[in-house]
Amino acid sequence: MKQIKPHSNYSKFFLQKRHSLQFGNVGIKVLSFSRLSNTQINTIIWLVQKKIKNYSKKNNTKIWFLIHSNLCLTTLSLESRMGKGKGSISTYAIFIKPGTILCEFDNFSLNHASNLFNFINKKFPGKLGLVSKFSQKI
Repeated sequence: MKQIKPHSNYSKFFLQKRHSLQFGNVGIKVLSFSRLSNTQINTIIWLVQKKIKNYSKKNNTKIWFLIHSNLCLTTLSLESRMGKGKGSISTYAIFIKPGTILCEFDNFSLNHASNLFNFINKKFPGKLGLVSKFSQKI
């Protein structure tokens, strides 16, 4: 299957549906523009799953990850001349706008969610915020 190599990065308009909680009671929201590569997304997912496994012993916590890579990043070799095409796909990424929900949790206490938020906030390249369904921003 041939991959599409887009030329424009992202639109700066606020036309997104993922700015409020839809599935869980607690979520992590992005507060600044950032770009995540596929390896960064997988690392964040792995860290969240590892921390939740340590916090909840009953394994009844549900997690929804709402970001997926949707952009192909291409590179040319260093010694190629100009005009030789766009290049091959090097990695996949996503441009994240402020207000996007990163992940949502259900059956997860607010104390554990704040501890997880502090841990993930150190690893994330942009600014994050903790959101609850009861009080929309914590």
